Amino acid sequence: MNRQDQDNQSPRPPVLTEQIKDALRGNRLGSFRCDSPFTACLLPLVEALGRQQFGRELVEALPHFVDEIDLVELRNILVVLGYETTPSRTPLEQIRPELYPAIFVGDQGEVLVLIERSGDDIRYFDAVAGCHKEQRAQSIKGIAYLITDTHQTHGSSPKSPDEPWFTRLMRRFQGLLWHLFAMSFLINIIALAVPLFIMMVYDKVIGAGSIANRHGERSEGG
Repeated sequence: MNRQDQDNQSPRPPVLTEQIKDALRGNRLGSFRCDSPFTACLLPLVEALGRQQFGRELVEALPHFVDEIDLVELRNILVVLGYETTPSRTPLEQIRPELYPAIFVGDQGEVLVLIERSGDDIRYFDAVAGCHKEQRAQSIKGIAYLITDTHQTHGSSPKSPDEPWFTRLMRRFQGLLWHLFAMSFLINIIALAVPLFIMMVYDKVIGAGSIANRHGERSEGG
């Protein structure tokens, strides 16, 4: 048996979805380990938000056939679970306790799940180191992703239960849509510049008979 056959027959490590399923079913969230910091953020963040509310929903929200997730996928998972994330550039020490839990991505590569704050002491999960820590808040610069509960059954949603899904989707991408509308408007204005210029030339020159006058002047001069 050659090496290629051995590689084909060797069991492939389970994808992320299967790993998290096993951790949820066996109640082994604390023993879950991974190399990607944003993947490592997922379960501590879910625990901080209350895993008992959406254990099955978490499994259904996971991307399929991936070994790790990035920041965009992590935020998309939270949206499916009923949590919107709003980025805000602010130092770590200025994040108020009522905004916890939250995700903090530092300018130097720090990836933290902010769990709880009591005075100047914060308890968080360091996704790069893969462990929980507790220390005084430091002036670390970065972007905080503040989490808002929008799920109908979580009990803290200010939105109406009858709100259509399309309205929630439009609200989520409201900022991006305004940028798209502005860019489309500018592109259309630029595209209309040439036809408008040609129409102005036709109105000024042809409408006033300037071309015929120019030909007459040339004939008389000849």
